[in-house]
Amino acid sequence: MFEIAHFVSRQKGLVLNISSGVGRFPWPFYSIYSSTKAFICTFSKALQAEYKAKRIIIQVVTPYSISTPMTRYLKPSIMTKTAEDFVKESLNFVAVGDETCGCLAHEILVNLNSFLLEKARKDVWNLFMHGCTSQIYFKSLSSLCLRINTLYRF
Repeated sequence: MFEIAHFVSRQKGLVLNISSGVGRFPWPFYSIYSSTKAFICTFSKALQAEYKAKRIIIQVVTPYSISTPMTRYLKPSIMTKTAEDFVKESLNFVAVGDETCGCLAHEILVNLNSFLLEKARKDVWNLFMHGCTSQIYFKSLSSLCLRINTLYRF
């Protein structure tokens, strides 16, 4: 916390907290990892509220697919960045918003996922409201899961 105190005395500063895209929603079989990343996002938002008036920027970076030892060096692609390429691109997003994915491809993925999830939520609600059977509900949900999984195979 010394750094924050130093920023307060200077009336400016920037803190970048690195989280992960899996911290944005529950991730089965990675529950500990995704929940700790969710904590970083929530912690950063709390700090943003505390220090905004003191002109200290707190930003959380939530990247998705990065080729690292943890991901067993996934093959780089439009969606999977090398660590070096990600860092270079993410510098363009520093201090742009309270939360960023750090690269354009990941930002597009997040927004597309949000759109598909909202559409699916509305579709499921409409099915429920019109008295459709649970079998139709699960087919709709399965279709959504397939669409989202396809996005991650870039």
